Amino acid sequence: MASSGSSPASAETDPGPAPGTPIVADRPLTPAPTARAARLTGVALAVLRAVWPVAAIPDVVGRRLRLPPGTTLVTRAADVRTVIARDQDFTIAEVNAARIERAAGPFILGFDRGEQFDRELAALQDAAGPQDAPTIERLVRELAAERLDTALASGSFDLVRDYTKPVALGLTARYLGIAGPDPVTMAAWMRHLFEYTFLADDARATALADHDAPLLGAHLDALMAERRDARAHGAEPATVLDRLLAAQGPDRPWWDDEAVRRNISGLIVGAVDTTSKAASHVLLELLARPEQLADARAAARRGDLDRLRQHVHESLRFRPHQPVVVRRCRATTRVGRHRIPAGRTVLAVTLSARFDHREVDHPSAYRTDRALEGDLTFGAGLHECFGRFVNHLSLPLLVGGIVALDGVAHAGPVLYDGPFPERFPVTCTPGQVRPAILAPDTETPGSS
Repeated sequence: MASSGSSPASAETDPGPAPGTPIVADRPLTPAPTARAARLTGVALAVLRAVWPVAAIPDVVGRRLRLPPGTTLVTRAADVRTVIARDQDFTIAEVNAARIERAAGPFILGFDRGEQFDRELAALQDAAGPQDAPTIERLVRELAAERLDTALASGSFDLVRDYTKPVALGLTARYLGIAGPDPVTMAAWMRHLFEYTFLADDARATALADHDAPLLGAHLDALMAERRDARAHGAEPATVLDRLLAAQGPDRPWWDDEAVRRNISGLIVGAVDTTSKAASHVLLELLARPEQLADARAAARRGDLDRLRQHVHESLRFRPHQPVVVRRCRATTRVGRHRIPAGRTVLAVTLSARFDHREVDHPSAYRTDRALEGDLTFGAGLHECFGRFVNHLSLPLLVGGIVALDGVAHAGPVLYDGPFPERFPVTCTPGQVRPAILAPDTETPGSS
């Protein structure tokens, strides 16, 4: 992997941060966006939907908004869906491929439609998918219960550092099969590589990714060798990594160790901070809405995952974990009557689409009766979130475990490390027992 500035350290000379090292120590934490900022964003998007729905942003304005040169914003729901659906006109390789390859090797989120995309997606779907729902549900219950059992004695804990992120890391270890050298190092690798790959390629992000990528690669090689040896001694495939390795064979020469490494890398990089952020955003919304919090609490206490799932999707409509889909316009084309020249970076603003009155009934109202299928929470089309089958269970359970608590409330400001919630202090009535929704072998409506 090419260096940026200085040569990346080797795995032999630099094992990464020691246990206990802060996940990110080189930039200050910042407050969560204010309600006023959210309102202003909503007003701006409403104006664009009304008068300039496919907006070619002048570069001088784009620089102030931190947009790439040559950006077009698409804000109406129908147009956003058109951009996502027309994956041969609005492509992803020019957006993601180079950074994904630099960070972890080629992966489906950097592939456009084609043979390699089809065969590697099929291999991943054979190894991980909705068929794993009972396992995922059991693991999330166990991991969330373990974290809350520790936190509930004092009645004071940090939602991100003590709950959402450790559960996401635990699921990555026990379901996907990738545990880090230690949780802090693993969390750092995941954050740095995700941020560089999908959010920022500035000098800081590039240097961190260049440092961490070879360390993660060496760690994955060691895990793969360990699991292959276990299989040779009779172990049954128990994780997604095991299944990916078991799928190798002479009839699949393209599914070699390099393919397994880069695909499992792609899965894990998107599995930790996105899960933690989504759960945190749902809880930020619910804790600010007493009526909705009471409804979610009642659903959690009766174990109603379907109702909690409605709250997850509606809360993420107001406070999305990912508000845009980025594509590149391959050749000059039109969306509706609007011309988009070749080479433009197209931001399909899903946040805006989900407030478009042309598609969403009473968009300013928080409602739990909206259809979830195709609602853009986890994208759509060719590159819809691969892990949505995990989110379908993990997010309602994570949220339910918190809202079911007696006396749960904010205990201080929510702080972000760049785009990710990093501090979220909460309190609850001390000494209470874990919520029943996290009990093992619980039968709940909407579960697997």
